[in-house]
Amino acid sequence: MEDIVNPINNSTDFNEYFPETVYKYRDWNNEYHKKIITNQELFFPSFESLNDPFDGKRPFMFDKSGIDKKTYKKGLRKSNPFKYDNLTKKKIDEMYRNFQSGKDWKSMLKYQIEFVNSIYGIMSLSESATITPMWAHYGKNHEGIAIGFNLNELQKIVGGTISRIKYTEESVKFPFGNTEDVYSYQNLFFTKSPEWSYEKEIRILKTDFSNKKIKLNENTISEIVFGMNAEAKNIEEIKSITNKNFENVTFFKVYKNNKKSVLDIKPI
Repeated sequence: MEDIVNPINNSTDFNEYFPETVYKYRDWNNEYHKKIITNQELFFPSFESLNDPFDGKRPFMFDKSGIDKKTYKKGLRKSNPFKYDNLTKKKIDEMYRNFQSGKDWKSMLKYQIEFVNSIYGIMSLSESATITPMWAHYGKNHEGIAIGFNLNELQKIVGGTISRIKYTEESVKFPFGNTEDVYSYQNLFFTKSPEWSYEKEIRILKTDFSNKKIKLNENTISEIVFGMNAEAKNIEEIKSITNKNFENVTFFKVYKNNKKSVLDIKPI
């Protein structure tokens, strides 16, 4: 199965649309988290392992506007001609009623969850290394690190589809009968509730890569940002390992900007 087509088609558009550096908050005491630097490995989990219970599992419906029974039957036949030929008129009428009422989304969602978990691997990244809740939740309460990836370089290695997350409470709607409209379909994977908007997430979705890892090259990591409570021994260890496995990495440390009551970073 091929990756969903990326709407960003050339390097100029890519560099204008996305930040140069994106961050992954990590806990240096977690052996799996260390492997990004020690083994040059990046792991792509499935959706079922994510913190948001609705991530990749958001309720969705087909857009019913303008879909009469004749159009519905045509779309049904197009999407699965073999199954359609084995349906009775009574069953098609029942399916159309469920389609119009929206009752069919429950069965579709169950199938969708199983399919998504078996196929897609994802990488969640952040546009910023100075988000306090991110340090609290993923950076061991400011003792860990934020690994800064050169996003253009990472995209070249990973492939897949990249997009900012859209934060909304609205349900995702698919155009019925248009199986080629992949952009509407991919909204399911790049949509989250507004309560997660503080993460400023940029996500990479890779097909046939659920729970797999990819090998990084020496140019993939451009920054390491240490939490303001990072221990000195960890800082030295991380700097030493990083300089062996990656080139031209700049090191920063978070500090409190008391004038503005925000986090900031400075080189170390």
